[in-house]
Amino acid sequence: MLNHLISDFVATPDTINGGVLKLIIKTYIEDLIATTSAEDELFKNKLLALGDHILTHPALYQKNLYVGNAPPSYHPDEIESRKAMVYTNSKLKRFHESANTTNQFPSEEVCTTTHQWEQLNQTHDLYNNPVDIQQLEGFQQFVFTYKCVSPKVPCLGISPIYHSECTERLGWMYMYYKKQGSDEAQWGFVASPHHCACKIQPIAKTVSPSPSIE
Repeated sequence: MLNHLISDFVATPDTINGGVLKLIIKTYIEDLIATTSAEDELFKNKLLALGDHILTHPALYQKNLYVGNAPPSYHPDEIESRKAMVYTNSKLKRFHESANTTNQFPSEEVCTTTHQWEQLNQTHDLYNNPVDIQQLEGFQQFVFTYKCVSPKVPCLGISPIYHSECTERLGWMYMYYKKQGSDEAQWGFVASPHHCACKIQPIAKTVSPSPSIE
């Protein structure tokens, strides 16, 4: 009955937000069934509030979260870049090409980064509590992660007067999880590999002792 209700309510394909939308509805209805009865006035009011609950749900607007049976094949940043390019090109038609004659130099990553859709199973929440990400049948959660290819190696192009090191940084994703040791699942922010950064610090100079004067 629950799956039938979800499929009737959401007739969208499994896009970047389609699966997330279905999971939001599924968890909302399951909570509703567990806490109220069909005759309860609260049940009716909560059901009527479903639309607002969906539209204001933080998980729905995360481009780096995908819910489905398998990870997608696209790169979320490339989709955003194409959208921006279409918008920019439409604006540039009104201007001369001479406005874009600045010399462009090839760029290189200071720390080489790898990226992929990844199924996180265990991580921690905002309070550093260990959590288990809920990977339900048909509703598996995938996060687009960024990691250092070679963590803890020196960064490229940094002056030798600095000690540098490539290090992985965590970001936060709004996902469906259980705290370890708890039977209650919930939505909330959890840690996810976010980017590879270059950490630098000046190398301390050795000060030679002053010659003594007799």
